[in-house]
Amino acid sequence: MRVRRRAGVAAIAVAAGIGLPACSSGPSMDELGPQFEEDADVLFTELRDSYAQDPDAAEVTADGSENISCDGGMKREFDATFPMREGDTADNLDYFTRSVVMAYEGDLAYTMTEGDDFSGTERTYRATNDDETITFEINATGEPGSDVVFSGETVCAST
Repeated sequence: MRVRRRAGVAAIAVAAGIGLPACSSGPSMDELGPQFEEDADVLFTELRDSYAQDPDAAEVTADGSENISCDGGMKREFDATFPMREGDTADNLDYFTRSVVMAYEGDLAYTMTEGDDFSGTERTYRATNDDETITFEINATGEPGSDVVFSGETVCAST
């Protein structure tokens, strides 16, 4: 619903010859950035410490602390991986699923979004905060030694 409303406003503005700034509403990056960094770190650390075969083998390629230019504003990204712990694939995924849901919905009040994929031996989880300015995605196969991929990003926000 929210996407359609924005699309309608943009269409009216274009038809009227009025330009809309890319980052016109919502929190600024000064407000959004610290929350994103904190939430990404809490989620990743909790999952890594509970499910990594070797927590020291975890690799963070983007820690969410850098502003990245986008459509007249800034956004932030978090990308990291860790190897799944030893154990039965189905059990790993069952326990991992419970932990992901509890971390998202319990600890940090994120909402699981549609589009989660629970097929075969792979799970993909997506969640967003209440105002949909931060999203996270976690992908796990559950197989010992396979990588769990954790990513997140903010919307494009004003500075």
